This record gives sequence, structure tokens and C-alpha cells, in this order.
Amino acid sequence: MTHPRSIAFIGGGNMARSLVAGLIAGGARPGDILVAEPVPGLRDALARDFGVRVFEDAAKATGADVWAFAVKPQVMRGVCDSLAAAA
Repeated sequence: MTHPRSIAFIGGGNMARSLVAGLIAGGARPGDILVAEPVPGLRDALARDFGVRVFEDAAKATGADVWAFAVKPQVMRGVCDSLAAAA
């Protein structure tokens, strides 16, 4: 089975944090994981705890092989609209 080289999480809350932890525990390289999270404290904690690349803006976390949307349903439309505008 082929694994993606890089993955971007759009949203860096509890769900993304758990998935990031599992990926790293399973052997993923932290540098291949990108996380877009607008809340500075969450973003800083992900970078500090896991060594992943973090971004404030989802559009800046582009270039990954796989994108995982880990946002609350009520903000999904806004996130998708901002990504579509950046494409």
C-alpha cells in the first residue's frame, strides 16, 4: 500500500491533534504534516509538541498530497470558500 508523502490538516483542534499524534507514532515524518489553524495557541502547541509545519491560513497549507478537513461543520463552507478563492 502506498502512503501519501504529505498530509495537510485544515483545522488543528482535538480531532486533528489526535490524528497527527497517531501518524507520528506510526512513523510519519513531522515535516510531511502541515496544519492550518487560525488560533495561535493551538497552532503553537502543534508545532511545539509534534514538530509539524503550521500555518494561520488554510490557503498557505497547500501542496500536500492529501488534505484532511478537521473543522466544525458550521465553518466548513467558509473554509472551502477561502480555499476555492485561493486556487
